[in-house]
Amino acid sequence: NDVPVHVAHDESLYPHASKFECEGYVAMKREFRKNYRRSIEKRYHYLLDKMERKSLHGLFDSLYLSKIGLALPEGISRKSIEELGQFSAKEWFMPFQESDMFTRLGIGRMIKDIKREIDLKRNGMNLKLSIFSCHDSSIGSLLGAFKVFDGRWPDFGASIILEVQKDKLENEKYVRFVYQDKAM
Repeated sequence: NDVPVHVAHDESLYPHASKFECEGYVAMKREFRKNYRRSIEKRYHYLLDKMERKSLHGLFDSLYLSKIGLALPEGISRKSIEELGQFSAKEWFMPFQESDMFTRLGIGRMIKDIKREIDLKRNGMNLKLSIFSCHDSSIGSLLGAFKVFDGRWPDFGASIILEVQKDKLENEKYVRFVYQDKAM
């Protein structure tokens, strides 16, 4: 049997593999982030002024570790971390919710791979289970693409389940979208 080999150039599950992003996607992402930052600068300068890093998410990720008992830096509260998490999530995932082109360029290949598996099942293949193991940024991007993004960064270990179901009355198959044990 052949062993499938996954190489970075074929990556479809991680939307932010910058080495392989197309120029149009990178430009759209840069423009959205610039405009988003501008929209929050005045209101949240007290957080943004403390940042030495350019990445909201990098700062959020570091401060989020305080949940495991590390002390917070002076002047940073748990509320500040929650707000920073919301900024970061919106900066990364709102473009997927707002732009079909952004979705197509950013995670179109991932959606195509998932759709292929769903179509196999809908067309009668005896497929019991397909697993796509993704990064939290992939999950957030899918939430945006399916217009169910709730403004928060996905928790560690978050999951999306897509179930092919059959409507008994109509005898039609449909896909049920479940995020964190909640049907959307």
